[in-house]
Amino acid sequence: MSIPKKFDRTTFNRRAICKDGFSLSVQASKMSYCHPRVDHADRYMEVEIGFPSEHEPLLAPYQEGNGKMSKDVFSNVPVPIVSLILIKHGGMVEGELPAGIPPFTLPSQE
Repeated sequence: MSIPKKFDRTTFNRRAICKDGFSLSVQASKMSYCHPRVDHADRYMEVEIGFPSEHEPLLAPYQEGNGKMSKDVFSNVPVPIVSLILIKHGGMVEGELPAGIPPFTLPSQE
C-alpha cells in the first residue's frame, strides 16, 4: 500500500468585502481557474471568483454552472472585470486579492 504525498495546500486569499456589503472570493494559484495557472505569480491576468454574495451581471459570462450565482464558481475572469466589480460596489474595505489586482479602496468620506 502506497502512502499518498502530502497535499500541497495553497494559501487562500481572505474574502474581498466591498463598501456596500457585496463580497466574493478571488483566488489565483496552480489549483485555480486563472492565468497564469501558477502559485505566486508577479501578476495575474485572469482569476477565479467564487461565491459572490449576490447576483452580479458582470460575472455571468464566466459562470461555471447555471444555478444561483452565490453558490457557483467563475473561471478565468479577466482582472479588468474584477476591478469594475470592486468599483461598482464602492471599493474594497477588507480582504485580500491576488497579485496584479488593485483593491480600489476608496477614501473615507467622513
